[in-house]
Amino acid sequence: MLSIFFFHEVFFVDDGSTDNSWEIIEQLAKDNNEVKGIKFRRNYGKSAALICCF
Repeated sequence: MLSIFFFHEVFFVDDGSTDNSWEIIEQLAKDNNEVKGIKFRRNYGKSAALICCF
């Protein structure tokens, strides 16, 4: 029998939002080791978020 294991991480980027997104991301990361959070001081755009995660 062949066993295949996949490892993954999920990144969430808070791009300077003013709602409670960062608190939610922090809680998700606390509850799950595969979840990571990155917080920007302001909105740098989609490209910056993608580059940061890759």
